[in-house]
Amino acid sequence: MSLIIKKNMSLFHVDDVIKVLNGQRVTDILDFRFYLQENNKIHYQRKENTYVARATEKELKKLDFVEDIPGIRTCQNKCIFCFIDQLPKGLRKTLYFKDDDWRLSFLAGNFITLTNVSEDEADRIIEQRISPLYVSLHATDKDVRKRLIGSKITDEAFKTLKKLDANRISLHIQIVVCPGFNDGDVLKKTFTDLKRLSNIETIGLVPVGLTRFHNNDLEYVGSAQAKTLIRFVEKEKQETDDRLYLADEFYLLAGADIPEARYYGEFEQLENGIGLVRKWIDGLNKQEIPQKGCFTIVTGEAFEQILVNQLKSGTDKQLFDIQGIKNKYFGPKINVTGLLTAQDILNQVKPQDTPILIPDIVLNENRLFLDDMSEEQFKKRLPSAQFVPTDSVSFCSWLKNLAKSNSRA
Repeated sequence: MSLIIKKNMSLFHVDDVIKVLNGQRVTDILDFRFYLQENNKIHYQRKENTYVARATEKELKKLDFVEDIPGIRTCQNKCIFCFIDQLPKGLRKTLYFKDDDWRLSFLAGNFITLTNVSEDEADRIIEQRISPLYVSLHATDKDVRKRLIGSKITDEAFKTLKKLDANRISLHIQIVVCPGFNDGDVLKKTFTDLKRLSNIETIGLVPVGLTRFHNNDLEYVGSAQAKTLIRFVEKEKQETDDRLYLADEFYLLAGADIPEARYYGEFEQLENGIGLVRKWIDGLNKQEIPQKGCFTIVTGEAFEQILVNQLKSGTDKQLFDIQGIKNKYFGPKINVTGLLTAQDILNQVKPQDTPILIPDIVLNENRLFLDDMSEEQFKKRLPSAQFVPTDSVSFCSWLKNLAKSNSRA
């Protein structure tokens, strides 16, 4: 693994390879940042030759690399609940890549299993203060973990977790709740073991997601199970461990009230679906929503009633038509907006003259849907579609700006 320079800049040329910085071997952007000083001695390779140069911190910070994290480590586990393993052919190619790299956990908040972190790597994490990290733990019981993750290598993840915790590395834990596997007494043991660790920032529980393509002996989390889990976790949270958080989906499954904002702390696991609904509710300022026009809002079925409650009351009840989309592609139990495909939306939403508002979470950074349809292709079939911000504050601003531009037209 090495850092390869992307473009010509002062001392360096395209394809130069950074080898050593201030006497330390450099393998990725984390090494590069950690060993960077105000004045630096740098060894780099150009074709067959190695050169030594002096450069300031300011100069080196301007460098762009072909890959910040060369040699991304892929997941070697066989988790029985793995969502990627449940995907059919024909989706975006990038969806099939399973990373399990602690460097991406730090840089991008990706959850990792720690099953492939060696002692030397753990020492590097500690030395370089790589913190926080996001860890998919699921259970502390070794036998249960073995059944869940199907790892063929010796699983020392909890041992590594304890070592990182003892050295003050902040950690965010994810537990995918699989009924009959890691709930009940197993979950109690997991909570008890985690209580002994002092640098766990959050422990987030999410329900197992099962598409219609899954072929393992797993059960969906039902309404009764969600209610039981809410009671158990909220009691634990109040009495012993306020680091515990439940995904919004449990409350929606149970038909329970969404907790107030104080429940979620700093919303550290927002990307895990923990606190998104509360963020939407609290961020919605209906005073900023123009009272003219007519809009259809597309959403996943899980969020449909939330939008109805928020946007179909009072003077704006005729302003919005909320359309929950059935996820026929992945199956009825997959009901979140971010997992809607272009084909499901197109098959269920009729073309119309008025704007059809679609949360931009259905697109990736390259403006592609999960089923690999581009935004351009989609809008040819649904011309009035508009992709809008997912969070309510930005959504209100978007509507306000649309009204202003329409008034000037």
